[in-house]
Amino acid sequence: LITGELTVRFLRPLPIGQPVRVCGYFGEDFRRYVTAHGEVVDAAGVRYATASGKFFPVPPERVAEIASYLTVEEGDLTWW
Repeated sequence: LITGELTVRFLRPLPIGQPVRVCGYFGEDFRRYVTAHGEVVDAAGVRYATASGKFFPVPPERVAEIASYLTVEEGDLTWW
């Protein structure tokens, strides 16, 4: 699937080192696209962020091509 739209709401700062669970849920299938939503929560059930989006199917012949763009090589990322 390719992300067509993604909305993230940051609800509160997440303390460094805080263990959290990131959950994603399937929404609806509209044939041309599907919806999904997710959340970041801690062990006490406190939500730190929520998200929702629309995702479009990818033809099987394009999957390998698209995956090649998503590969991260050593040195691709810079940390400040």
